Amino acid sequence: MCWVCEHPESTRQERLEYLRGVLDQHSWVVIGVQEERYRPPYSYTLGLTDRELPELVITGLPHKRAADVLTWAAW
Repeated sequence: MCWVCEHPESTRQERLEYLRGVLDQHSWVVIGVQEERYRPPYSYTLGLTDRELPELVITGLPHKRAADVLTWAAW
């Protein structure tokens, strides 16, 4: 489960602070969007630009599989 899904009452500012904390620890992250209103689901990277790499996006896969593919591609 994602942090936002587990904290639906969180504010936008709290979500951004959480994400900044993750980026401070790991330098980049994969974000998955699988809400019912977004079909197909999609996942994308955030933070690769700081490593002089393009950000990546993948659609149509569950987040876990998409994260595996994006992580592989980012290395």
